[in-house]
Amino acid sequence: ASRQAQLGDAAGAAATVAAAQAFLSPRTLHKLGFTGSNMAVFIDALRTYTAMNIAYEHSDLGTTRRIGRDTLARLQAVEPRGSVDTSLKNNLLEALSDFEGHAEYGLRNFAAAAQSERAALKVIKAGARRDVRHQRNVAQIAIWLSMALAREGKGPEAAQTIGPVVTMYRALAKKNHGDQWLPLELAEGLYAQSLTDAPHRAALLHEASGLVDHLIPAIARLHDTREWRARIEQAQRRAGGIRLD
Repeated sequence: ASRQAQLGDAAGAAATVAAAQAFLSPRTLHKLGFTGSNMAVFIDALRTYTAMNIAYEHSDLGTTRRIGRDTLARLQAVEPRGSVDTSLKNNLLEALSDFEGHAEYGLRNFAAAAQSERAALKVIKAGARRDVRHQRNVAQIAIWLSMALAREGKGPEAAQTIGPVVTMYRALAKKNHGDQWLPLELAEGLYAQSLTDAPHRAALLHEASGLVDHLIPAIARLHDTREWRARIEQAQRRAGGIRLD
C-alpha cells in the first residue's frame, strides 16, 4: 500500500489497506492470542506506518505527524520480551521516527525534525547489520538530520553529519552498474551538503540537478522525487545569497 501511494495509486493503496484490515481483523488477532499483546501494538504500528506513508504522499504533513506521535508513544511503552520483540520494536521506531522527522521538516519545525531523525539514527546504528543497504539506510536518515540541523543554524554539526554521507555515495557511484536509485540518493546528499557549504553551494546544486534530470521516468515522476527537484530548483534560484529559508 505504501508503494502504491508512492506511485500515486490512491485507489490501489486504499484497497490494499482494506484487504489487510480484513485479513488481520480484531477477531483474527484474538484467535491468534495477540489481543493486548506486544504483537498487537506492533501490528497497529505497521498499519500506522502505512497510514503515515499515504498521508505523506498526499502532502498531508499534519496528519503524518499526528498519527506518528501517537504510535511512537505507544511503542516506547512496550517492554520487549525476547529478540523478536526487540527487533520489531526497533525497526518500527526507526521507520516511524524518520517519517515523523520528514513531516516536521516540511512543517518547518526544524528542531523537532532533528530530534526525530536523531532518534531514528540512534536506533538504526544500534542494529547488527553493516551491509551496503544498511549503510544507505543510515545515510538517508543522516541527510534529513543534516538538513534539519542546517535550518536550525547548526552549520558545523550539519556539515559533520553530511560529509561522510556524500563521500560514501560518491564512492558507490564510481562502481555503480545499474542501480537506478543511487543517483537520486546522491542528489539528496548533495542538496543537504549545499546547505552547509556556501562557497560550493552553486556547484553542488548544479550537480544534484543534473543527477535528477537524468533519472529514469519511473523514478522521476514519483511524488518524493518531484519534492526533491523542487527543493533543488528553489535553492538554485537562491544560490547567489546566503539565506536558507
